[in-house]
Amino acid sequence: MLVWARNVFIAPKLARTVAILRAECGFDESAKEIKEIWAAFEAQISLKDAAEILLHLRSLGALIEHFIEAYQSPQGGTVDRALALLSPRMKSPSVRILPIEWQN
Repeated sequence: MLVWARNVFIAPKLARTVAILRAECGFDESAKEIKEIWAAFEAQISLKDAAEILLHLRSLGALIEHFIEAYQSPQGGTVDRALALLSPRMKSPSVRILPIEWQN
């Protein structure tokens, strides 16, 4: 029963959401090679994972092209590492540790 409900109600809405997010993340304007790489990548993951990645890209103001470059880079290789490479919060610490001046 739950599988049926998921397939009838949730999956189509999630597919529409992924299509919208894909467009917002520059898929339509991407080069043919980027589109092919993303399509192959997206075919290997779930719709939920694709939506999460695209939401993260959108929150960073990054494009699918940027994600693919990070994913294929030597420092990338995994989704988490590629997203970390794109995230300015991961590149520089959000808290600065200042030296403590000791006085005797």
